[in-house]
Amino acid sequence: MKREGLVDPGRGVDARRARGSEERHLELAVLLQLEAVAGRDGLAHHEADLLAAVVDALPLRSGAIAREVGRQVERRGLEVRAVQEQAHLDEPGGHDQPRDGPRERARDGAQDLQGLANYTAGMDPASVDVVLVRPRNPANVAAACRALKNMGLGSVRLVGDDPGLGRPEARNLAYGAWDLLDSVRFFGGLRQAVADATFVAGTSGREDPTAWSPRRLASEGGARAAGGRTCLVFGPESSGLTGEELSLCHARVRIASDPEQPSLNLAQAVLILAYEIRLSHPGEPEAPAMERAAAGELEAALGELEEGLLGIGYLNRDNPGAILAELRLLLTRAGPTSREASLLRGLARQIRWAAGRIAGGAGESR
Repeated sequence: MKREGLVDPGRGVDARRARGSEERHLELAVLLQLEAVAGRDGLAHHEADLLAAVVDALPLRSGAIAREVGRQVERRGLEVRAVQEQAHLDEPGGHDQPRDGPRERARDGAQDLQGLANYTAGMDPASVDVVLVRPRNPANVAAACRALKNMGLGSVRLVGDDPGLGRPEARNLAYGAWDLLDSVRFFGGLRQAVADATFVAGTSGREDPTAWSPRRLASEGGARAAGGRTCLVFGPESSGLTGEELSLCHARVRIASDPEQPSLNLAQAVLILAYEIRLSHPGEPEAPAMERAAAGELEAALGELEEGLLGIGYLNRDNPGAILAELRLLLTRAGPTSREASLLRGLARQIRWAAGRIAGGAGESR
């Protein structure tokens, strides 16, 4: 079956060139998308077949990529159906149609891989709800609200009864985040609190080889949520989440801490995760970097500094180059702007002027 816009391998020199171009295109598609595919715990519909097509079609020089894809498939224990059968059965009258070759299937797969581009790194703070399960101390909830406000997260859900969020000590600790404290939503159970989330991550201090780090959560959680909402679940201060509550979570997150004092305050744990999420999300564009001074400007400044430092006796007239080389290295490492290079030249001129006055005064005294 020939598809529009795809290379027809054919025969001869043109065909060999076409195959080479096609293979390079396929390699690029795999390189761009492999990380996103491998980073998820599960594969969407048809992706298992797609990986099989990629492994089948990759040229020998890309064996490392093929092996990595194969490892990801094997590690998850996927039952990969034969691509020939799927392509054959998905078409009307497929039982009577000739099956496509592996190269044709791979071209289809390379196109489909482009559809995985929506799995991007980072997590949008606006899509995150923080769920606090049965907190006992209103001060901890208030401090958590302030931490979330600092990091740009704006939704708190609480499972259980109100621990006293209207108390003066809670209001004081929530300084600047009173709107967040006043908008806390209450739920009777964790199931209800996370019902609208497409990705739920529960925190736990227990050793677990499958647990995510806060950084992994921030970088991969957005992809797992696939455009939906993410719930970050924190357990009670004294005991943490129960096994049943953790079973409702799609991933467990563990914050590494010193074994001598592994327990974190609730607000501290909330702040660490919120900080990582903020770092992962591209916020306001950074201010453009200041324009650095050109090499000629730096050399001009060094030249005037040399004259001034010789005038006050700081440099050895027989060998000024050794100190000047260190000064040049210092300026290169600092990367001053044109304005700063101009300031250095002004400083050098003032040194020369002061040195001249000192020399003149010494001559008059003699």
